[in-house]
Amino acid sequence: LQKEERELGNSAPNDDLDDKQDLPTLRAQVLSNLTKLNVQLVEFEELAGNYKTIEMEVMSFKDMLAKQQEKEVQQLQECLRSLQKEERELGNSAPNDDLDDKQ
Repeated sequence: LQKEERELGNSAPNDDLDDKQDLPTLRAQVLSNLTKLNVQLVEFEELAGNYKTIEMEVMSFKDMLAKQQEKEVQQLQECLRSLQKEERELGNSAPNDDLDDKQ
């Protein structure tokens, strides 16, 4: 039957999967490929863990920056209010009064 299949073009020459001589070779190749895949899986899991750690650190850093910026904005607003109050008290507040006159 195998000879007939080859003659009909349904099977490539030496394509006998049940050939006893090829089974140990095939088994060794399969085991080798599984070992390589397991190693790659472990490496991938490590990379995924590293990515998650980095992602968490970035989010934490972003939160810290946002809080710092908010604090700085509040400080600048307080300074501006204080300066405006001083100007009003001194009577120096006029519309479009530039403090850094270059003339």
